[in-house]
Amino acid sequence: FLDEAKTRDLLTGDPVLFEKTSQVKSSQDMLISLCQDCFAKQRSILNHLEYEGISVSHVQEPLDEYNFRVRNFAVDLKDGVCLAKMMDIVTKGCNILSSLRLPADSRKHK
Repeated sequence: FLDEAKTRDLLTGDPVLFEKTSQVKSSQDMLISLCQDCFAKQRSILNHLEYEGISVSHVQEPLDEYNFRVRNFAVDLKDGVCLAKMMDIVTKGCNILSSLRLPADSRKHK
């Protein structure tokens, strides 16, 4: 239910489904970890759900967890991700955020 609601943007406020510190970041991984003791094959729960017509596809990306709230202009507007989000809003869908590497691979990519 939550997977489908998140995929279709039905949840108010666009909350994240998984905590930032969680090692599980997708609905498929969550189902596998919950059901690995119940099924002989790890992927059998996903196959069974697919057979029943239920798709499980949500994956939480680092950008979904990013806090875009600006508290201090001097500090927060130095953040390239916040600036890219601001440009997306100002240009109404230029979609700069999709071209960013988040998290940065190295200091050079920051």
